[in-house]
Amino acid sequence: MGCTQSDTRTATPKMPETNATASAMVKKSPVTPPVVGKEINVINADKMNMKDLVDKEAFHSVYTLGEVLGRGNYSVVKQGRKKNSDDKTVYAVKCISESSLTHEDRVALKIETALLREIDHPNIIKMLGFFEEPKEKMFYIVTEFVGGGELFDRIIEKEFYSEEDARKLVVTLASALKYCHERGIVHRDLKPENILLSSKDDDNIVKIADFGFAKQYDTSSDDSLTTSCGTPGYVAPEILNGKKYGKEVDMWSFGVIIYILLCGYPPFHHDNQKELFKMIRAANYKFDEEYWKSVSEDAKDLIRNLLIVDREKRFTIEQLMAHKWITSADGYSETDISQAKVNLGNYQKSLRFKAGVKAVMFQNKLNKMVQGAKEPKDDVTSASDVATEIVKSE
Repeated sequence: MGCTQSDTRTATPKMPETNATASAMVKKSPVTPPVVGKEINVINADKMNMKDLVDKEAFHSVYTLGEVLGRGNYSVVKQGRKKNSDDKTVYAVKCISESSLTHEDRVALKIETALLREIDHPNIIKMLGFFEEPKEKMFYIVTEFVGGGELFDRIIEKEFYSEEDARKLVVTLASALKYCHERGIVHRDLKPENILLSSKDDDNIVKIADFGFAKQYDTSSDDSLTTSCGTPGYVAPEILNGKKYGKEVDMWSFGVIIYILLCGYPPFHHDNQKELFKMIRAANYKFDEEYWKSVSEDAKDLIRNLLIVDREKRFTIEQLMAHKWITSADGYSETDISQAKVNLGNYQKSLRFKAGVKAVMFQNKLNKMVQGAKEPKDDVTSASDVATEIVKSE
């Protein structure tokens, strides 16, 4: 249910938005300590009554709506401000038409809002309210406003980009991911489009957004999830192979993001979906000498320990944070990897050009596959079925 840029995914896609702020509706080197709130327990949020999840006040008695920030298939994201208050803070408000939601959409909305209400970390987008207006048949989700755009776009704009810049970003993101994993929360769709900056003037405050595929699971079992979801190029092999999984899928996606941060292009890329999935299943990637010669061996070693097919051998978030590349104090500030900016700019242009067409094709395939599903359980559609069907149609 989170808003994202147009993309192609391995589960029911969410609607595209027109800018990074709408997609959130969703540093300096030390790890930011998590802000620990109350114990999160929303494992059964999908079974809760919607009335138990929404705020009791009427939305329009608290907020006024302003200009449109973005549009999706069944929602509009607008600026919001508090009524009758000296507080001039701008918020992002996702306005969702209840009539446009399927049963599965409503369940996803319950899970996402229940999770976001309890999450409290400086590097995760914060939800401030969830309202239902029965007479209007509308839902309103209020979050903090993040107007700095996507992380990768900001990197492209930099005059100088070093390995240390990339390391600091990874440290910050690792703190947020650790906060989630300690609480049994798997994001399941980590990717660059879901990493946003708070403002156009500050490069240091980044936020993980879009918890529409996130799930909290019983931490006594680290392989209790089976739903096929994620974004091709970032999705873990076990999801494509239809196996049960846990938080390790986030570590794979994190490895892909780190790879891109250091060279400007993804480790797995192919225009043919079948070949892309083959590469992911085999962890078939390499460090091209032309673009990786300036990157430290420590950074490459970390990536090697994340992009491992066997999830039992893949680094956990705790192992990542203890790795030499992460714990080094400003050891890579002189390592110029500005070529990554050039590669990233070219990659982003190519990605956005293809995204619209691919998103529509992918959504159409998946819609046909999930027709008739009555309950959005984790075992409704196996990941292997999704991957196989996509491969057949290529």
